[in-house]
Amino acid sequence: MEITNAHKKLASTRDPLQYALDSRQSVMGLVFAAMALNQSPISQEKNLPLTIIGGFLGAGKTTMLNHILSHPGGRKIVVLVNDFGKVNIDAALIESQTDDMINLSNGCACCAVSSDLTQSLKEITERDEQPDAIILECSGIAEPGAIAQTALANKALHLDGIITMIDAETFFERINDPQSNGLFLSQIHSSDMILLNKADLIGQEKLSKIRKRIEAEYPQKVLIETTLGAVSTEVVLGISSKQKHFEKDGRSKTVNHGFQSLSFEFDKPFEEEKLIDFLSGLPEKIIRAKGVLDLDQQGKEMIYQRVSSRWSLVPGNLWPKKQPKSILVFIANKGELNQEVLREKLMSCLKV
Repeated sequence: MEITNAHKKLASTRDPLQYALDSRQSVMGLVFAAMALNQSPISQEKNLPLTIIGGFLGAGKTTMLNHILSHPGGRKIVVLVNDFGKVNIDAALIESQTDDMINLSNGCACCAVSSDLTQSLKEITERDEQPDAIILECSGIAEPGAIAQTALANKALHLDGIITMIDAETFFERINDPQSNGLFLSQIHSSDMILLNKADLIGQEKLSKIRKRIEAEYPQKVLIETTLGAVSTEVVLGISSKQKHFEKDGRSKTVNHGFQSLSFEFDKPFEEEKLIDFLSGLPEKIIRAKGVLDLDQQGKEMIYQRVSSRWSLVPGNLWPKKQPKSILVFIANKGELNQEVLREKLMSCLKV
């Protein structure tokens, strides 16, 4: 089964619970990580390159991470993500898995950092065999520059580069939204490289307008068009950032960008027709939505994805042995979502 109202290639992920981590959580985690690393005898030189991937909600960061893990180009890479569900790694690549680490057969690894970023970074720096690169994905509402400033206080790390992904389809929507354009522009401003993703979803005329605008505002930044986050690892690693303004005191300011995130959990399965009607009628003010849903589809999860007005509902993995549980997250500008109304409408879609 597959339901989509537009582009069937919209990337899917498994667990949206940690997607809406805000910039305060990301930055404070790195602050404590810096303190721990500076006390480690192994971390006396900045010998581990760190690449930071940022971008607004729904830009395609997770899709690109999955591509990099599948095509590391001979490098041993450690990817730090909020939780494993965000990276749908091909089961054929997985060599071993624990609660906080997935080891891949190609030498790469994926670490969960939702619970303890400090410990994750410390363990990486204390390995006997060091990775060739570390990649950290920012939250969609985080400022990569603020995280980079804090990361450079870690004696074990140096900044290789900041990559900001842009959803080409919603570029002008973000630019023209007074509540999100400040964060959106700051994410671009702090980057060394800009990936204009989902270039296949818009016409050449609109794509050309976006390119001209970015090139006029940021002529020194590398700009690359991508589809489904498919970019060579050779391109995104080894940037050798020359940015120096992050090397101050390792402290970062956290800015409240005014986003609202609502999450819902249900133990009962949904009635398919009712749920699809509900998802089809959601207001356009919802910027991002994700879900892992129980629709009684031959024991499989159903993965819901929404970016602006585009959405999809596609089969995922088999449910684990535990009782299936539906999880939904909605993100919008603060004050635009009513939790009780959304909960009531969702409950009316549950099977009796």
